[in-house]
Amino acid sequence: MRAHVITLVTLANLLPAFAQRAAAQDLSQKLKSQDEVTVTLRDGSVQQGLVESVSTSTLTMTSFGKPRTFDLSSVETIRKQGDSILNGTIIGIVAGAGAGLALESFVVAYCNNENGINCPSLKRSAWSVPIAIGTVLGAAIDSSRVGSTVVFSSRNQVGVSPIVGPGTIGVQARISLR
Repeated sequence: MRAHVITLVTLANLLPAFAQRAAAQDLSQKLKSQDEVTVTLRDGSVQQGLVESVSTSTLTMTSFGKPRTFDLSSVETIRKQGDSILNGTIIGIVAGAGAGLALESFVVAYCNNENGINCPSLKRSAWSVPIAIGTVLGAAIDSSRVGSTVVFSSRNQVGVSPIVGPGTIGVQARISLR
């Protein structure tokens, strides 16, 4: 019983370190050389520059022609210039599908009244044309916006603490997303 408590306490103390290391390893996949980044340090200062290299514990970037190396433990957030157009494309597809639903209702009512020979192709076009237009417009609007994406944040924390009492052994987990 005592060995279980010691194991739980040890795991509770190691989990935040594992979470920080996993975030740092993920960072090396999200940043490439020459990416434009904005680094906010824990003291509130902000640095901008181009990425030179990323390791599990440091970020090296060039700012005003001078290389600067930051220990990731002193970094609060790292923002990468540029925004994926994926969310705009998805919004465009959904909007196009909504328009396609409305247009298809109209086409079905028209075809039921008129019995036209073009009805099968009209029904297909009622969905495909609005979805295509929505996809293109969504991607175009999103790509015209210049934004940034948070690629690292030390504010998101995972905490684990043991619960030990008479007849009780357990672990309490806390996830803080700020």
